[in-house]
Amino acid sequence: LQTNIYQKWNWDLILALLKDFSKLANQTQGDLYERFLDKLFDFFKPENKDGFSSIQLTDSLSNVTCRSLIAFSDLLVYPSRIQSNHIKYIASNIARTLLTSINDALKQSILAMTEDIGRAIITEHDLLSKNSVYYYLFLGRLSKTAFGVEALTESEIFVRLLEMLRMDDCFATSAIVALSSFNYYYDGSCRHFLVQALKTPCMALRLYCTSLLRVILRCNPVAFGTWGVDLLCSQLHDTNQTVVLETVSIIDEALEDKRLTNIFHKQWHALTALKTKSSYLNDIYHLISARLCSIPFNQLSAD
Repeated sequence: LQTNIYQKWNWDLILALLKDFSKLANQTQGDLYERFLDKLFDFFKPENKDGFSSIQLTDSLSNVTCRSLIAFSDLLVYPSRIQSNHIKYIASNIARTLLTSINDALKQSILAMTEDIGRAIITEHDLLSKNSVYYYLFLGRLSKTAFGVEALTESEIFVRLLEMLRMDDCFATSAIVALSSFNYYYDGSCRHFLVQALKTPCMALRLYCTSLLRVILRCNPVAFGTWGVDLLCSQLHDTNQTVVLETVSIIDEALEDKRLTNIFHKQWHALTALKTKSSYLNDIYHLISARLCSIPFNQLSAD
């Protein structure tokens, strides 16, 4: 990293050093590794016009720099309140600083859109063509750990994302990429964001979120559990027929799992209100009733 021209950096070596950080931390001079990480931080931060975010997705360096960014996120393994001169804690704080920088970039992009203040740093168009889309993978990677979710919350990332949801389809691409990146298998801010996205005024986004429930279901039916079934039941009350039909299709698939069938059966009383809302929802109610009745009684719990 002796040059400022990132195209000349040895990215395979950089990626290897980041991946092996936990092993190398006790063998490397702390100040040397800190300078190494600081240089990478300057490259990764969104406000750097000639850094990571400016790389086209078609560029040969796009893939390896993305993998390096994800490896960089893995450095954040300690709470911010812990202070130490050890390189592991220093590295964790540098990764946390990058998270703050991403939040600031999102905030500036929202201000540029809503109040025409300054320049948008992460634009919807850039997400389709540049490496800036990978910042959401960085956020998603952090969402897999308790420390990561804590850091996301402290940096107000979810505040920014919820602001985007309230702007109809202005940040639909950002919301979709974020939703696709998060981990939903334990209760917390990620699930709350998904729940709010299912209620957004943007129909296309609601439909995408509903379809995302199918992906979550297929990945882990057990973890999907009660919270997932609750969301499906609530989506049956959506005002858009396409969303409702997608929900019915997912419920049909969910009922193939005995554990989810029992959960759904216990909540059946909550769906009887569908009959009185409209003739269309009445048909949906009878369709789901028929599907539930097709399940052998020995697959349902006695209670």
